[in-house]
Amino acid sequence: MQRIHMLGLLVILLILAGCTGQDAPQGSDTDSDNTTEAVTVPEPSSDEVGTVSGTILNSPDTDTGPRPLNQMALYLGEILESDTGVEALAGLSKSTAPQTMLGEQGDFAFVDVPPGRYTLWLDSPGGAIVLNQPAGGNMIIEVAGGEMVELGELVYALEGL
Repeated sequence: MQRIHMLGLLVILLILAGCTGQDAPQGSDTDSDNTTEAVTVPEPSSDEVGTVSGTILNSPDTDTGPRPLNQMALYLGEILESDTGVEALAGLSKSTAPQTMLGEQGDFAFVDVPPGRYTLWLDSPGGAIVLNQPAGGNMIIEVAGGEMVELGELVYALEGL
């Protein structure tokens, strides 16, 4: 049983580390006049669901500064538990996970999300990437019914995006 827990921990660490060194082209330039509208974050439609919102910026080098990632899919992946009920790893099923698209300014909003604990995944041309805390460490998003979760501005150094 101890070996299974260690294997589960290794798997979650590998998944949560993400693959940030992808060399894949992706159009993410912003409009030069900055006239695009921000994503409007609606209130949850009931006390049974919540919303998650924020902005994702990319800063692969310090010379240009952060710029919005846009027109890319985001998912909320579930936190999977072992047979004993211990959180073991992050999983993503694109066909069932809550999904949204990044707006022109890198903003996003997931609406009517069932309560639970989630991880944030970016669907890049090289594959899905788990987005951790920008300063390091796991980012677990807790969604409660009737609540709005604002993640704020998340700045990453994602090469090739």
